[in-house]
Amino acid sequence: MNLIKKLKTHFWRVKMVWRIHGLKAALGLYVAKTPILNSILKRIFGRILIRTKVLGSVMYLNIFDEGLHRKLLLKGIREISHVNQIRNNVKEGMIGIELGANVGYFALLGARLVGPSGKIYCIEPELRNLSLLKKNVAANGFEDRMKVFRYIVGDHDGMDKLFLSEYGNTHTMSPVRGKHGAVETPMITIDTFLEQNQIKPGDVDFIRMDIEGYEVIAFKGMEKLFAANPKLKIFMEFHPSYYPEWGWNYEKLLRYLEGHGFKVREVAQDRELDEQGNICPVILKNPTVEEILEMERKTAGDGGQAFLEKVTS
Repeated sequence: MNLIKKLKTHFWRVKMVWRIHGLKAALGLYVAKTPILNSILKRIFGRILIRTKVLGSVMYLNIFDEGLHRKLLLKGIREISHVNQIRNNVKEGMIGIELGANVGYFALLGARLVGPSGKIYCIEPELRNLSLLKKNVAANGFEDRMKVFRYIVGDHDGMDKLFLSEYGNTHTMSPVRGKHGAVETPMITIDTFLEQNQIKPGDVDFIRMDIEGYEVIAFKGMEKLFAANPKLKIFMEFHPSYYPEWGWNYEKLLRYLEGHGFKVREVAQDRELDEQGNICPVILKNPTVEEILEMERKTAGDGGQAFLEKVTS
């Protein structure tokens, strides 16, 4: 019975991918989900890329990566609440900085929204992600509006270790969580990055970041940006379970951002399930710090996807 159930699930997934991305992607998923074929081909090729269309942009995805890549192949979208936060607040002509750009899922969305008169500066520390990010930028002809850089974003300039994960979207600065080796990688603060690239702090419209908890450190390198920019928006993923590794907690981060003039306009948790097992997002509008902390206690996920903006007194 279990075998039949697994086969049905596998068939359903392949059929869904075929419907969303086409036959080639469906065959790729079938290969990736077949243990013997997966093992052989992964050993020979390392990765196999499938050309897909995601949120209106061309993306090359690795069929062997069971993290972000597999999720996009299966459903064609992820973190829909965060996608909507960005769609509703990023406008044509804006300038944004993407921290932890990965292979470009959110960066490409941002580039499509800002248009040819805008700019997205993409910062990604891991080399394989960086290579695929550049490929995805070129596949969309976005070289005019997307610039790609290799850095860890932190609180000082220099070198530091990036700890690698099994999946391409969960590399981390945490030696506790990164179990697949480490790579010496250049680190930079956002304040230095802006200076080096001759970007005026007041010209930056938004930052989007998903850096596996290291936001508590990275924010320390944005003090000049925060002080000089009264219109700044932040789109980010919170990772409260990581924060104690760097001497922080969720409330401390929320109070820190509040102290720098930021108001959380929306926070969403897309990992909640209803009684039937379907995703049932929890969304708070203009929450207080106490309401966000209560949401964290009551929901199954870690943190959530948030939209913040500077408020002027």
